[in-house]
Amino acid sequence: MQAIKDLNHYQDSYIRAIRWASDRIGDEGIVCYVSNGGYIDSNTADGLRKTLAEEFSTIYCYNLRGNQRAAGELSVVREGGKVFGSGSRSTVAILLLVKNPGAAGGCRILYRDIGDYLSREEKLQIVASGTLSSVDWQTVHPNEQGDWINQRSAVFGTFDGLASKETSGRASIFSKHSPGLQTNRDAWVYNYSSNSLEASVRETIDFYNQQVTAYRDYCANVDGHDKVSANEFIDNASRRRRTAICSDPARRLNGSSTVTASRRTRQAASSTTPMTGPPSTTTPATSSTCSSGS
Repeated sequence: MQAIKDLNHYQDSYIRAIRWASDRIGDEGIVCYVSNGGYIDSNTADGLRKTLAEEFSTIYCYNLRGNQRAAGELSVVREGGKVFGSGSRSTVAILLLVKNPGAAGGCRILYRDIGDYLSREEKLQIVASGTLSSVDWQTVHPNEQGDWINQRSAVFGTFDGLASKETSGRASIFSKHSPGLQTNRDAWVYNYSSNSLEASVRETIDFYNQQVTAYRDYCANVDGHDKVSANEFIDNASRRRRTAICSDPARRLNGSSTVTASRRTRQAASSTTPMTGPPSTTTPATSSTCSSGS
């Protein structure tokens, strides 16, 4: 997808579902979802909107509103009722995507805002009584940034930015860029139970040591020309399985240990002495470097 600055913004299930469906229908077909409508005017969804316009010949977007996170009490009231009741606090939208290889003239984007101050029942009645041809669609002409509605003013592009990673020499207020404090492995280092947390960290350490030892033994017994890199050697299947186990909400909520039979099997097969602290503060059991050449 275009203009993706931070992939974390594209981890929502509904965005993944749209990507999967577009790939699934190939060059021709229809996709329809009732989902979170945050992509309609979100700054971080500009790449998604541009990609939809590139891949589909016609886009119908029916904004049912209902955003309970709007700024200000009046704004929340204006959003109206939630079409899914207590099951949703976000904007809900119907998105109908059409791929027609015979269409000419680029993508047509047709948008409909259901209106202000409508109750849930009124919204559902409007949707039920309408058809694709009877809805009063508004043709949207996206700007260069991919905005559909509430299009940004070009004048903002002339202001100094808060921060910029571009090397064009444009002035910005901040020069340092950082995502802040993050682990990149929350499933393993956060837990409701201290016992489960300790087990998770020790599981990670044991697996690391086992892989280091296995790769060291592999390098010692394989001819240099046939050796693979450490990244190719790592047991990714086991790593994915262990992450899935650790991410299981039931295991995390009830505080049960994440230690599995596979861990005990690996410990028995490994001659490595387990590290006794977190990987970031403990010296690895051995070096994992290995030349790929002779």
